[in-house]
Amino acid sequence: MARKRVRKNFYKNSRAKRWKKVKERFVLIFKTFLITAAVCLLSLLYILVYDTLTQSSYFNARLILVEGNKRLSQDEVLRQGRLSLGENILAINLSEVRKRLLAHPLIFSANVRRKLPDTIYIRIRERVPVARFDFGQTYFLDSRGEVFGYCDQLRKVEVPLITGLEISDITSAENRSTGFKSVMKVLRLSRLDGSILPLSSIGRIHVDQDLGLTIFMRNSDTKIRLGLGHYQAKFNRLRDVLCYLKRGDKVIYPRSIDVEDVDRVVVKPINPTMISTGVKRKEV
Repeated sequence: MARKRVRKNFYKNSRAKRWKKVKERFVLIFKTFLITAAVCLLSLLYILVYDTLTQSSYFNARLILVEGNKRLSQDEVLRQGRLSLGENILAINLSEVRKRLLAHPLIFSANVRRKLPDTIYIRIRERVPVARFDFGQTYFLDSRGEVFGYCDQLRKVEVPLITGLEISDITSAENRSTGFKSVMKVLRLSRLDGSILPLSSIGRIHVDQDLGLTIFMRNSDTKIRLGLGHYQAKFNRLRDVLCYLKRGDKVIYPRSIDVEDVDRVVVKPINPTMISTGVKRKEV
């Protein structure tokens, strides 16, 4: 007698699978709900803690220390950073304060930090102006070769005026002209201790892209033609020439000195006579 084949209960199996999927979805929804609730609770807790701390008088600024300012006063630095005593130091956005400080033309770098419970430290580095340009509007050149705008603190600063350059010669830091680079070399030599041409003695530096540099002294009518290149050697030669002019009882006051050729320096004194020093460069 043939055995009957057992028929599988497909309806029962499919109902079990559907129930399993429903339970999995319910568990997923429940977990999502718990995570969302936890995030919301933590966020609410963070807001409550933040509001409590940033509104607490315990963290109000009682001391703001400013370092590195020379031309800028402490009050000017605080105004630029929009800081004042009594502010809650935890509510202050230090990054924004730093950005505001760096927006001042004279401030090259700035660092701002807080020290709990009531102190703000500000350290700045100011630019050192070494020359100025006049393109209908005054710009300054700092010791690093960067151009920056005018500010009231530089109103009485006496630095050489640079002429002969176009604004395009100074705007691109990557493509500075030969004339601009020559000016920077001469300015660096002028700022050295014991320089024969100290920065304070120079009234104007004129740049000719073909003929080089000519210096006009601040407190006299003397002009000094340096030409192109070899400025260290020319400064050394100029020192020898000026010593030569001052030797003896009679001092020769030059109207112009041409040191473009260091082996033949031509001096035109204030009187009409033209002289040549004829001093040969010494070989060491």
